[in-house]
Amino acid sequence: NLSPEPITSVQNVQLAPQYAVPMQVKTNAAVRSRSLSHLHVEPTVDICAVAMGRPSSVFELEMLLRSIRATSARKVRVHVLVSQSTMEVASQLREKTAMAWEEFELVQAEADRIEAMAKAAFPNVDIWAHHSGPWGMAKTFMHTLLDKVDRCIFIDSDMLLMSDVGVLFDKFENFGPKTLMMLQLSESKTEFERDGNHMKMAKKASEICSCIALMHMKRMREMVWDKAMSDGWANYFKNPKGKLRLSNQGIWHLALREINGIGKQILPLDTQWNIAGCQEFNQCSFERDSWLCLDDDNFNQVDVAWAMDRTHFAGAMHANCISPLSEHGSKIRYNGSAEDNAYAGVSADDVVGYKSAGWRGFNKYVNRITSLSWQEAMRSMYPENGRRCRLRASVICTAKS
Repeated sequence: NLSPEPITSVQNVQLAPQYAVPMQVKTNAAVRSRSLSHLHVEPTVDICAVAMGRPSSVFELEMLLRSIRATSARKVRVHVLVSQSTMEVASQLREKTAMAWEEFELVQAEADRIEAMAKAAFPNVDIWAHHSGPWGMAKTFMHTLLDKVDRCIFIDSDMLLMSDVGVLFDKFENFGPKTLMMLQLSESKTEFERDGNHMKMAKKASEICSCIALMHMKRMREMVWDKAMSDGWANYFKNPKGKLRLSNQGIWHLALREINGIGKQILPLDTQWNIAGCQEFNQCSFERDSWLCLDDDNFNQVDVAWAMDRTHFAGAMHANCISPLSEHGSKIRYNGSAEDNAYAGVSADDVVGYKSAGWRGFNKYVNRITSLSWQEAMRSMYPENGRRCRLRASVICTAKS
């Protein structure tokens, strides 16, 4: 049932009444006042993604973009890295969805160029040794390959948005004059550990996630980021033996070790968007989704209040963490002929085989986005009775932190 439910109260917003236990977002007067006084809304959002190698990556991209359009009323510019093998189908997607975007940019790069860039920056690297291959390594050079983009949110193509990506883009306001990036780092059990009043690096690259990141790419091109990546590699592999296997995420982790500016040059995303350690995912479970219809000002207040509520983790979901058939964490070489479907096994009705019981129920949201037409997804762009409707999901977490 896609018919919008009329909603008038910001203090007690209910999603569709057909659900037995409606999810509520409650804000007191202090929270509402704080939300309004610090509310900064960027009119246009820039999204960056990679859809290279296998044509199935463009299917994943379409799922991601459909979820972005359904959950946000903001104007959106899309910037996508493609390869020769995906250019045609990506161009078809751009043509089919042209009305949904302010801009849809396709930039082509091939494996030989990415390999040359990687070998110049990281001696002895073998970009084919990681299961993501050259297309995963392309993320490392996103700021160089998309050289006309100043700021963007990078999102892995096998993700689905569950809340307004515009609220995430607004976090660029928190960047200082030298901040390069905001990404998924945890101050508790993953990437950062508390050391008095300071944060220090934990040891494992697997405890961060490069799947969502706010990237000030103009500064990354002009400042210390390329040097930090190269120095991080050189300092970690001082006596390399043979070819070295490392993903984009691992290289970012080494670069972070070189930057004496954690908390200034690199900022952590808050709980709503942090999928670091996604196999645990703070023991979250999907509850329900519905169309939420409000005027724009009230919607902004609700989204800010929602982000402050640590029990409603509703930013995004990552198929890489869900599918029992995904290659997350597997130490195998890239195989271009291997079947690759990020959502294989996700849409099953039961949860047998899921990597973590904490992901139960997310197949329902996958099915929702799969069945959503582009006409329905663009409801967010056009007012209905003076209000715009956005898709929202309720995700309940039982994390101790």
